[in-house]
Amino acid sequence: MAGTGASSGRSTVSHVVGAGGRWGGGVERKRGKVPANEERSWDPERVQLMAQLLREHGFHVDHGILDFAASRRRVGITFTPDLEAATLRYIELARTQAGSSVLPEPLRDSPKCHGCSLNGICLPDETLALQEAPPDPVAPEVRRLYPVRSDATPLYVQEQGARVGTEKGILVVRTPDERRVTAPFGDFDQPVLLGNVQISAQALHTLCEAGIPFVHCSTGHWFCGLTAGLGIRNGYDKAAQFTAAADPERRLDIARRFVRAKIQNQRTLLRRNAQPAVGAALTELDLSLREVDGAGCIDEPLGRAQLPRLLPGDAPPTRRRTS
Repeated sequence: MAGTGASSGRSTVSHVVGAGGRWGGGVERKRGKVPANEERSWDPERVQLMAQLLREHGFHVDHGILDFAASRRRVGITFTPDLEAATLRYIELARTQAGSSVLPEPLRDSPKCHGCSLNGICLPDETLALQEAPPDPVAPEVRRLYPVRSDATPLYVQEQGARVGTEKGILVVRTPDERRVTAPFGDFDQPVLLGNVQISAQALHTLCEAGIPFVHCSTGHWFCGLTAGLGIRNGYDKAAQFTAAADPERRLDIARRFVRAKIQNQRTLLRRNAQPAVGAALTELDLSLREVDGAGCIDEPLGRAQLPRLLPGDAPPTRRRTS
């Protein structure tokens, strides 16, 4: 069936029995408020009430009631022929769509998307943006990058009206209904605030000092901005790296370590996988190791890490023994 409107939520069904045991009407309970429109209800709510199929069980149903808990109001819905025809049409469309492999077009700027539980799967704004701005056919192919996986994950706060604060190194999220969710700083790499989410000045200062950026997005998950500190810790690290690179002795020592480790690794692979005897190649590698250790400038270790030719005829490698 079609999605529910902004005022709908988890609902239960009860009934009212009229005189003589005849069915007077169904009651659909809603958590939200009465919509501020002429019908005082949304089309999906009226169709949902009509689609309870009570008539197929032998009851006479000519109206229904929507009970809105937040407003403490009941709205009567008359089951007109137009509403019954619309309900049957929506049922047929739902069955057709369920058997189709083509997704329907997303809604455009619809208030229903905000309260829909499938918003994160449907992604209406992103889908429409891709349709209106197709990729450039002459653009170069995007190079795939595989960044190092971080143990921390983003923390998404999308409960509208939530407040983000901090207590003793722990990020605390409080919802409008006074629920409390905590997250230690080491468990997330960046908070993502979606829509009407407030953050305290204390939490802002703590996140900036810890070098943790946080992202501001709209209710529809559109990127709005990024707040981050100066990253003073990374600044010290970068300054130390440039200081080491400017020191000729430290630069030469680092180059020796890199080249030596590479030659030793080549020597190990050669002894494990090459046959027949590779004594000449091992001797050449040992000579390269001594030359690297005695290098007097940074240019001398360059080229010493090349793997020498093993034997005439390029002897094939063999499998390493497992016993």
